[in-house]
Amino acid sequence: MWKREDFRAIVTTRMIEHNPMKREEIRAKVSANKAGQAFPTHRGGKGQPAPVWQSKVAEALGLPMEITVVVHKDLARRHGLSRWTWYALDVADEMTKHAVEVNGGSHKTLAVQARDARKMVILKELGWSVLVVTNQELSEDFDATMARVRGFMTSK
Repeated sequence: MWKREDFRAIVTTRMIEHNPMKREEIRAKVSANKAGQAFPTHRGGKGQPAPVWQSKVAEALGLPMEITVVVHKDLARRHGLSRWTWYALDVADEMTKHAVEVNGGSHKTLAVQARDARKMVILKELGWSVLVVTNQELSEDFDATMARVRGFMTSK
């Protein structure tokens, strides 16, 4: 019977030995294909443009989007993660450590809700206060939702 560790060691060794990037012609081909392509400075989900409502909230607040918060491996492990990780906050003020997460429909699934809950606990331990608003709230009454967001962002 194979143990997971044995299988991982064999696969890792095989991947290292057969890594196509060791071949000069492959590296040249990849470099030629990627030449001139800009690395995205922000993500809107897998390198896509930022979602519309997230952009509108950031613009209304005059704050940047996709602020990266690094989570040290010790804190990550306390929360069931195997290594250090990072979170990208949708809209955030790094000085006050207040953030707004703008959630769309994908955040309704149980798996994503569990991941979001762990993210909120970890961010709270790091001193962040996070307000979650939905695309639906913003689309139904942008002004009232932004009033709530502004109140949160100016709170202590």
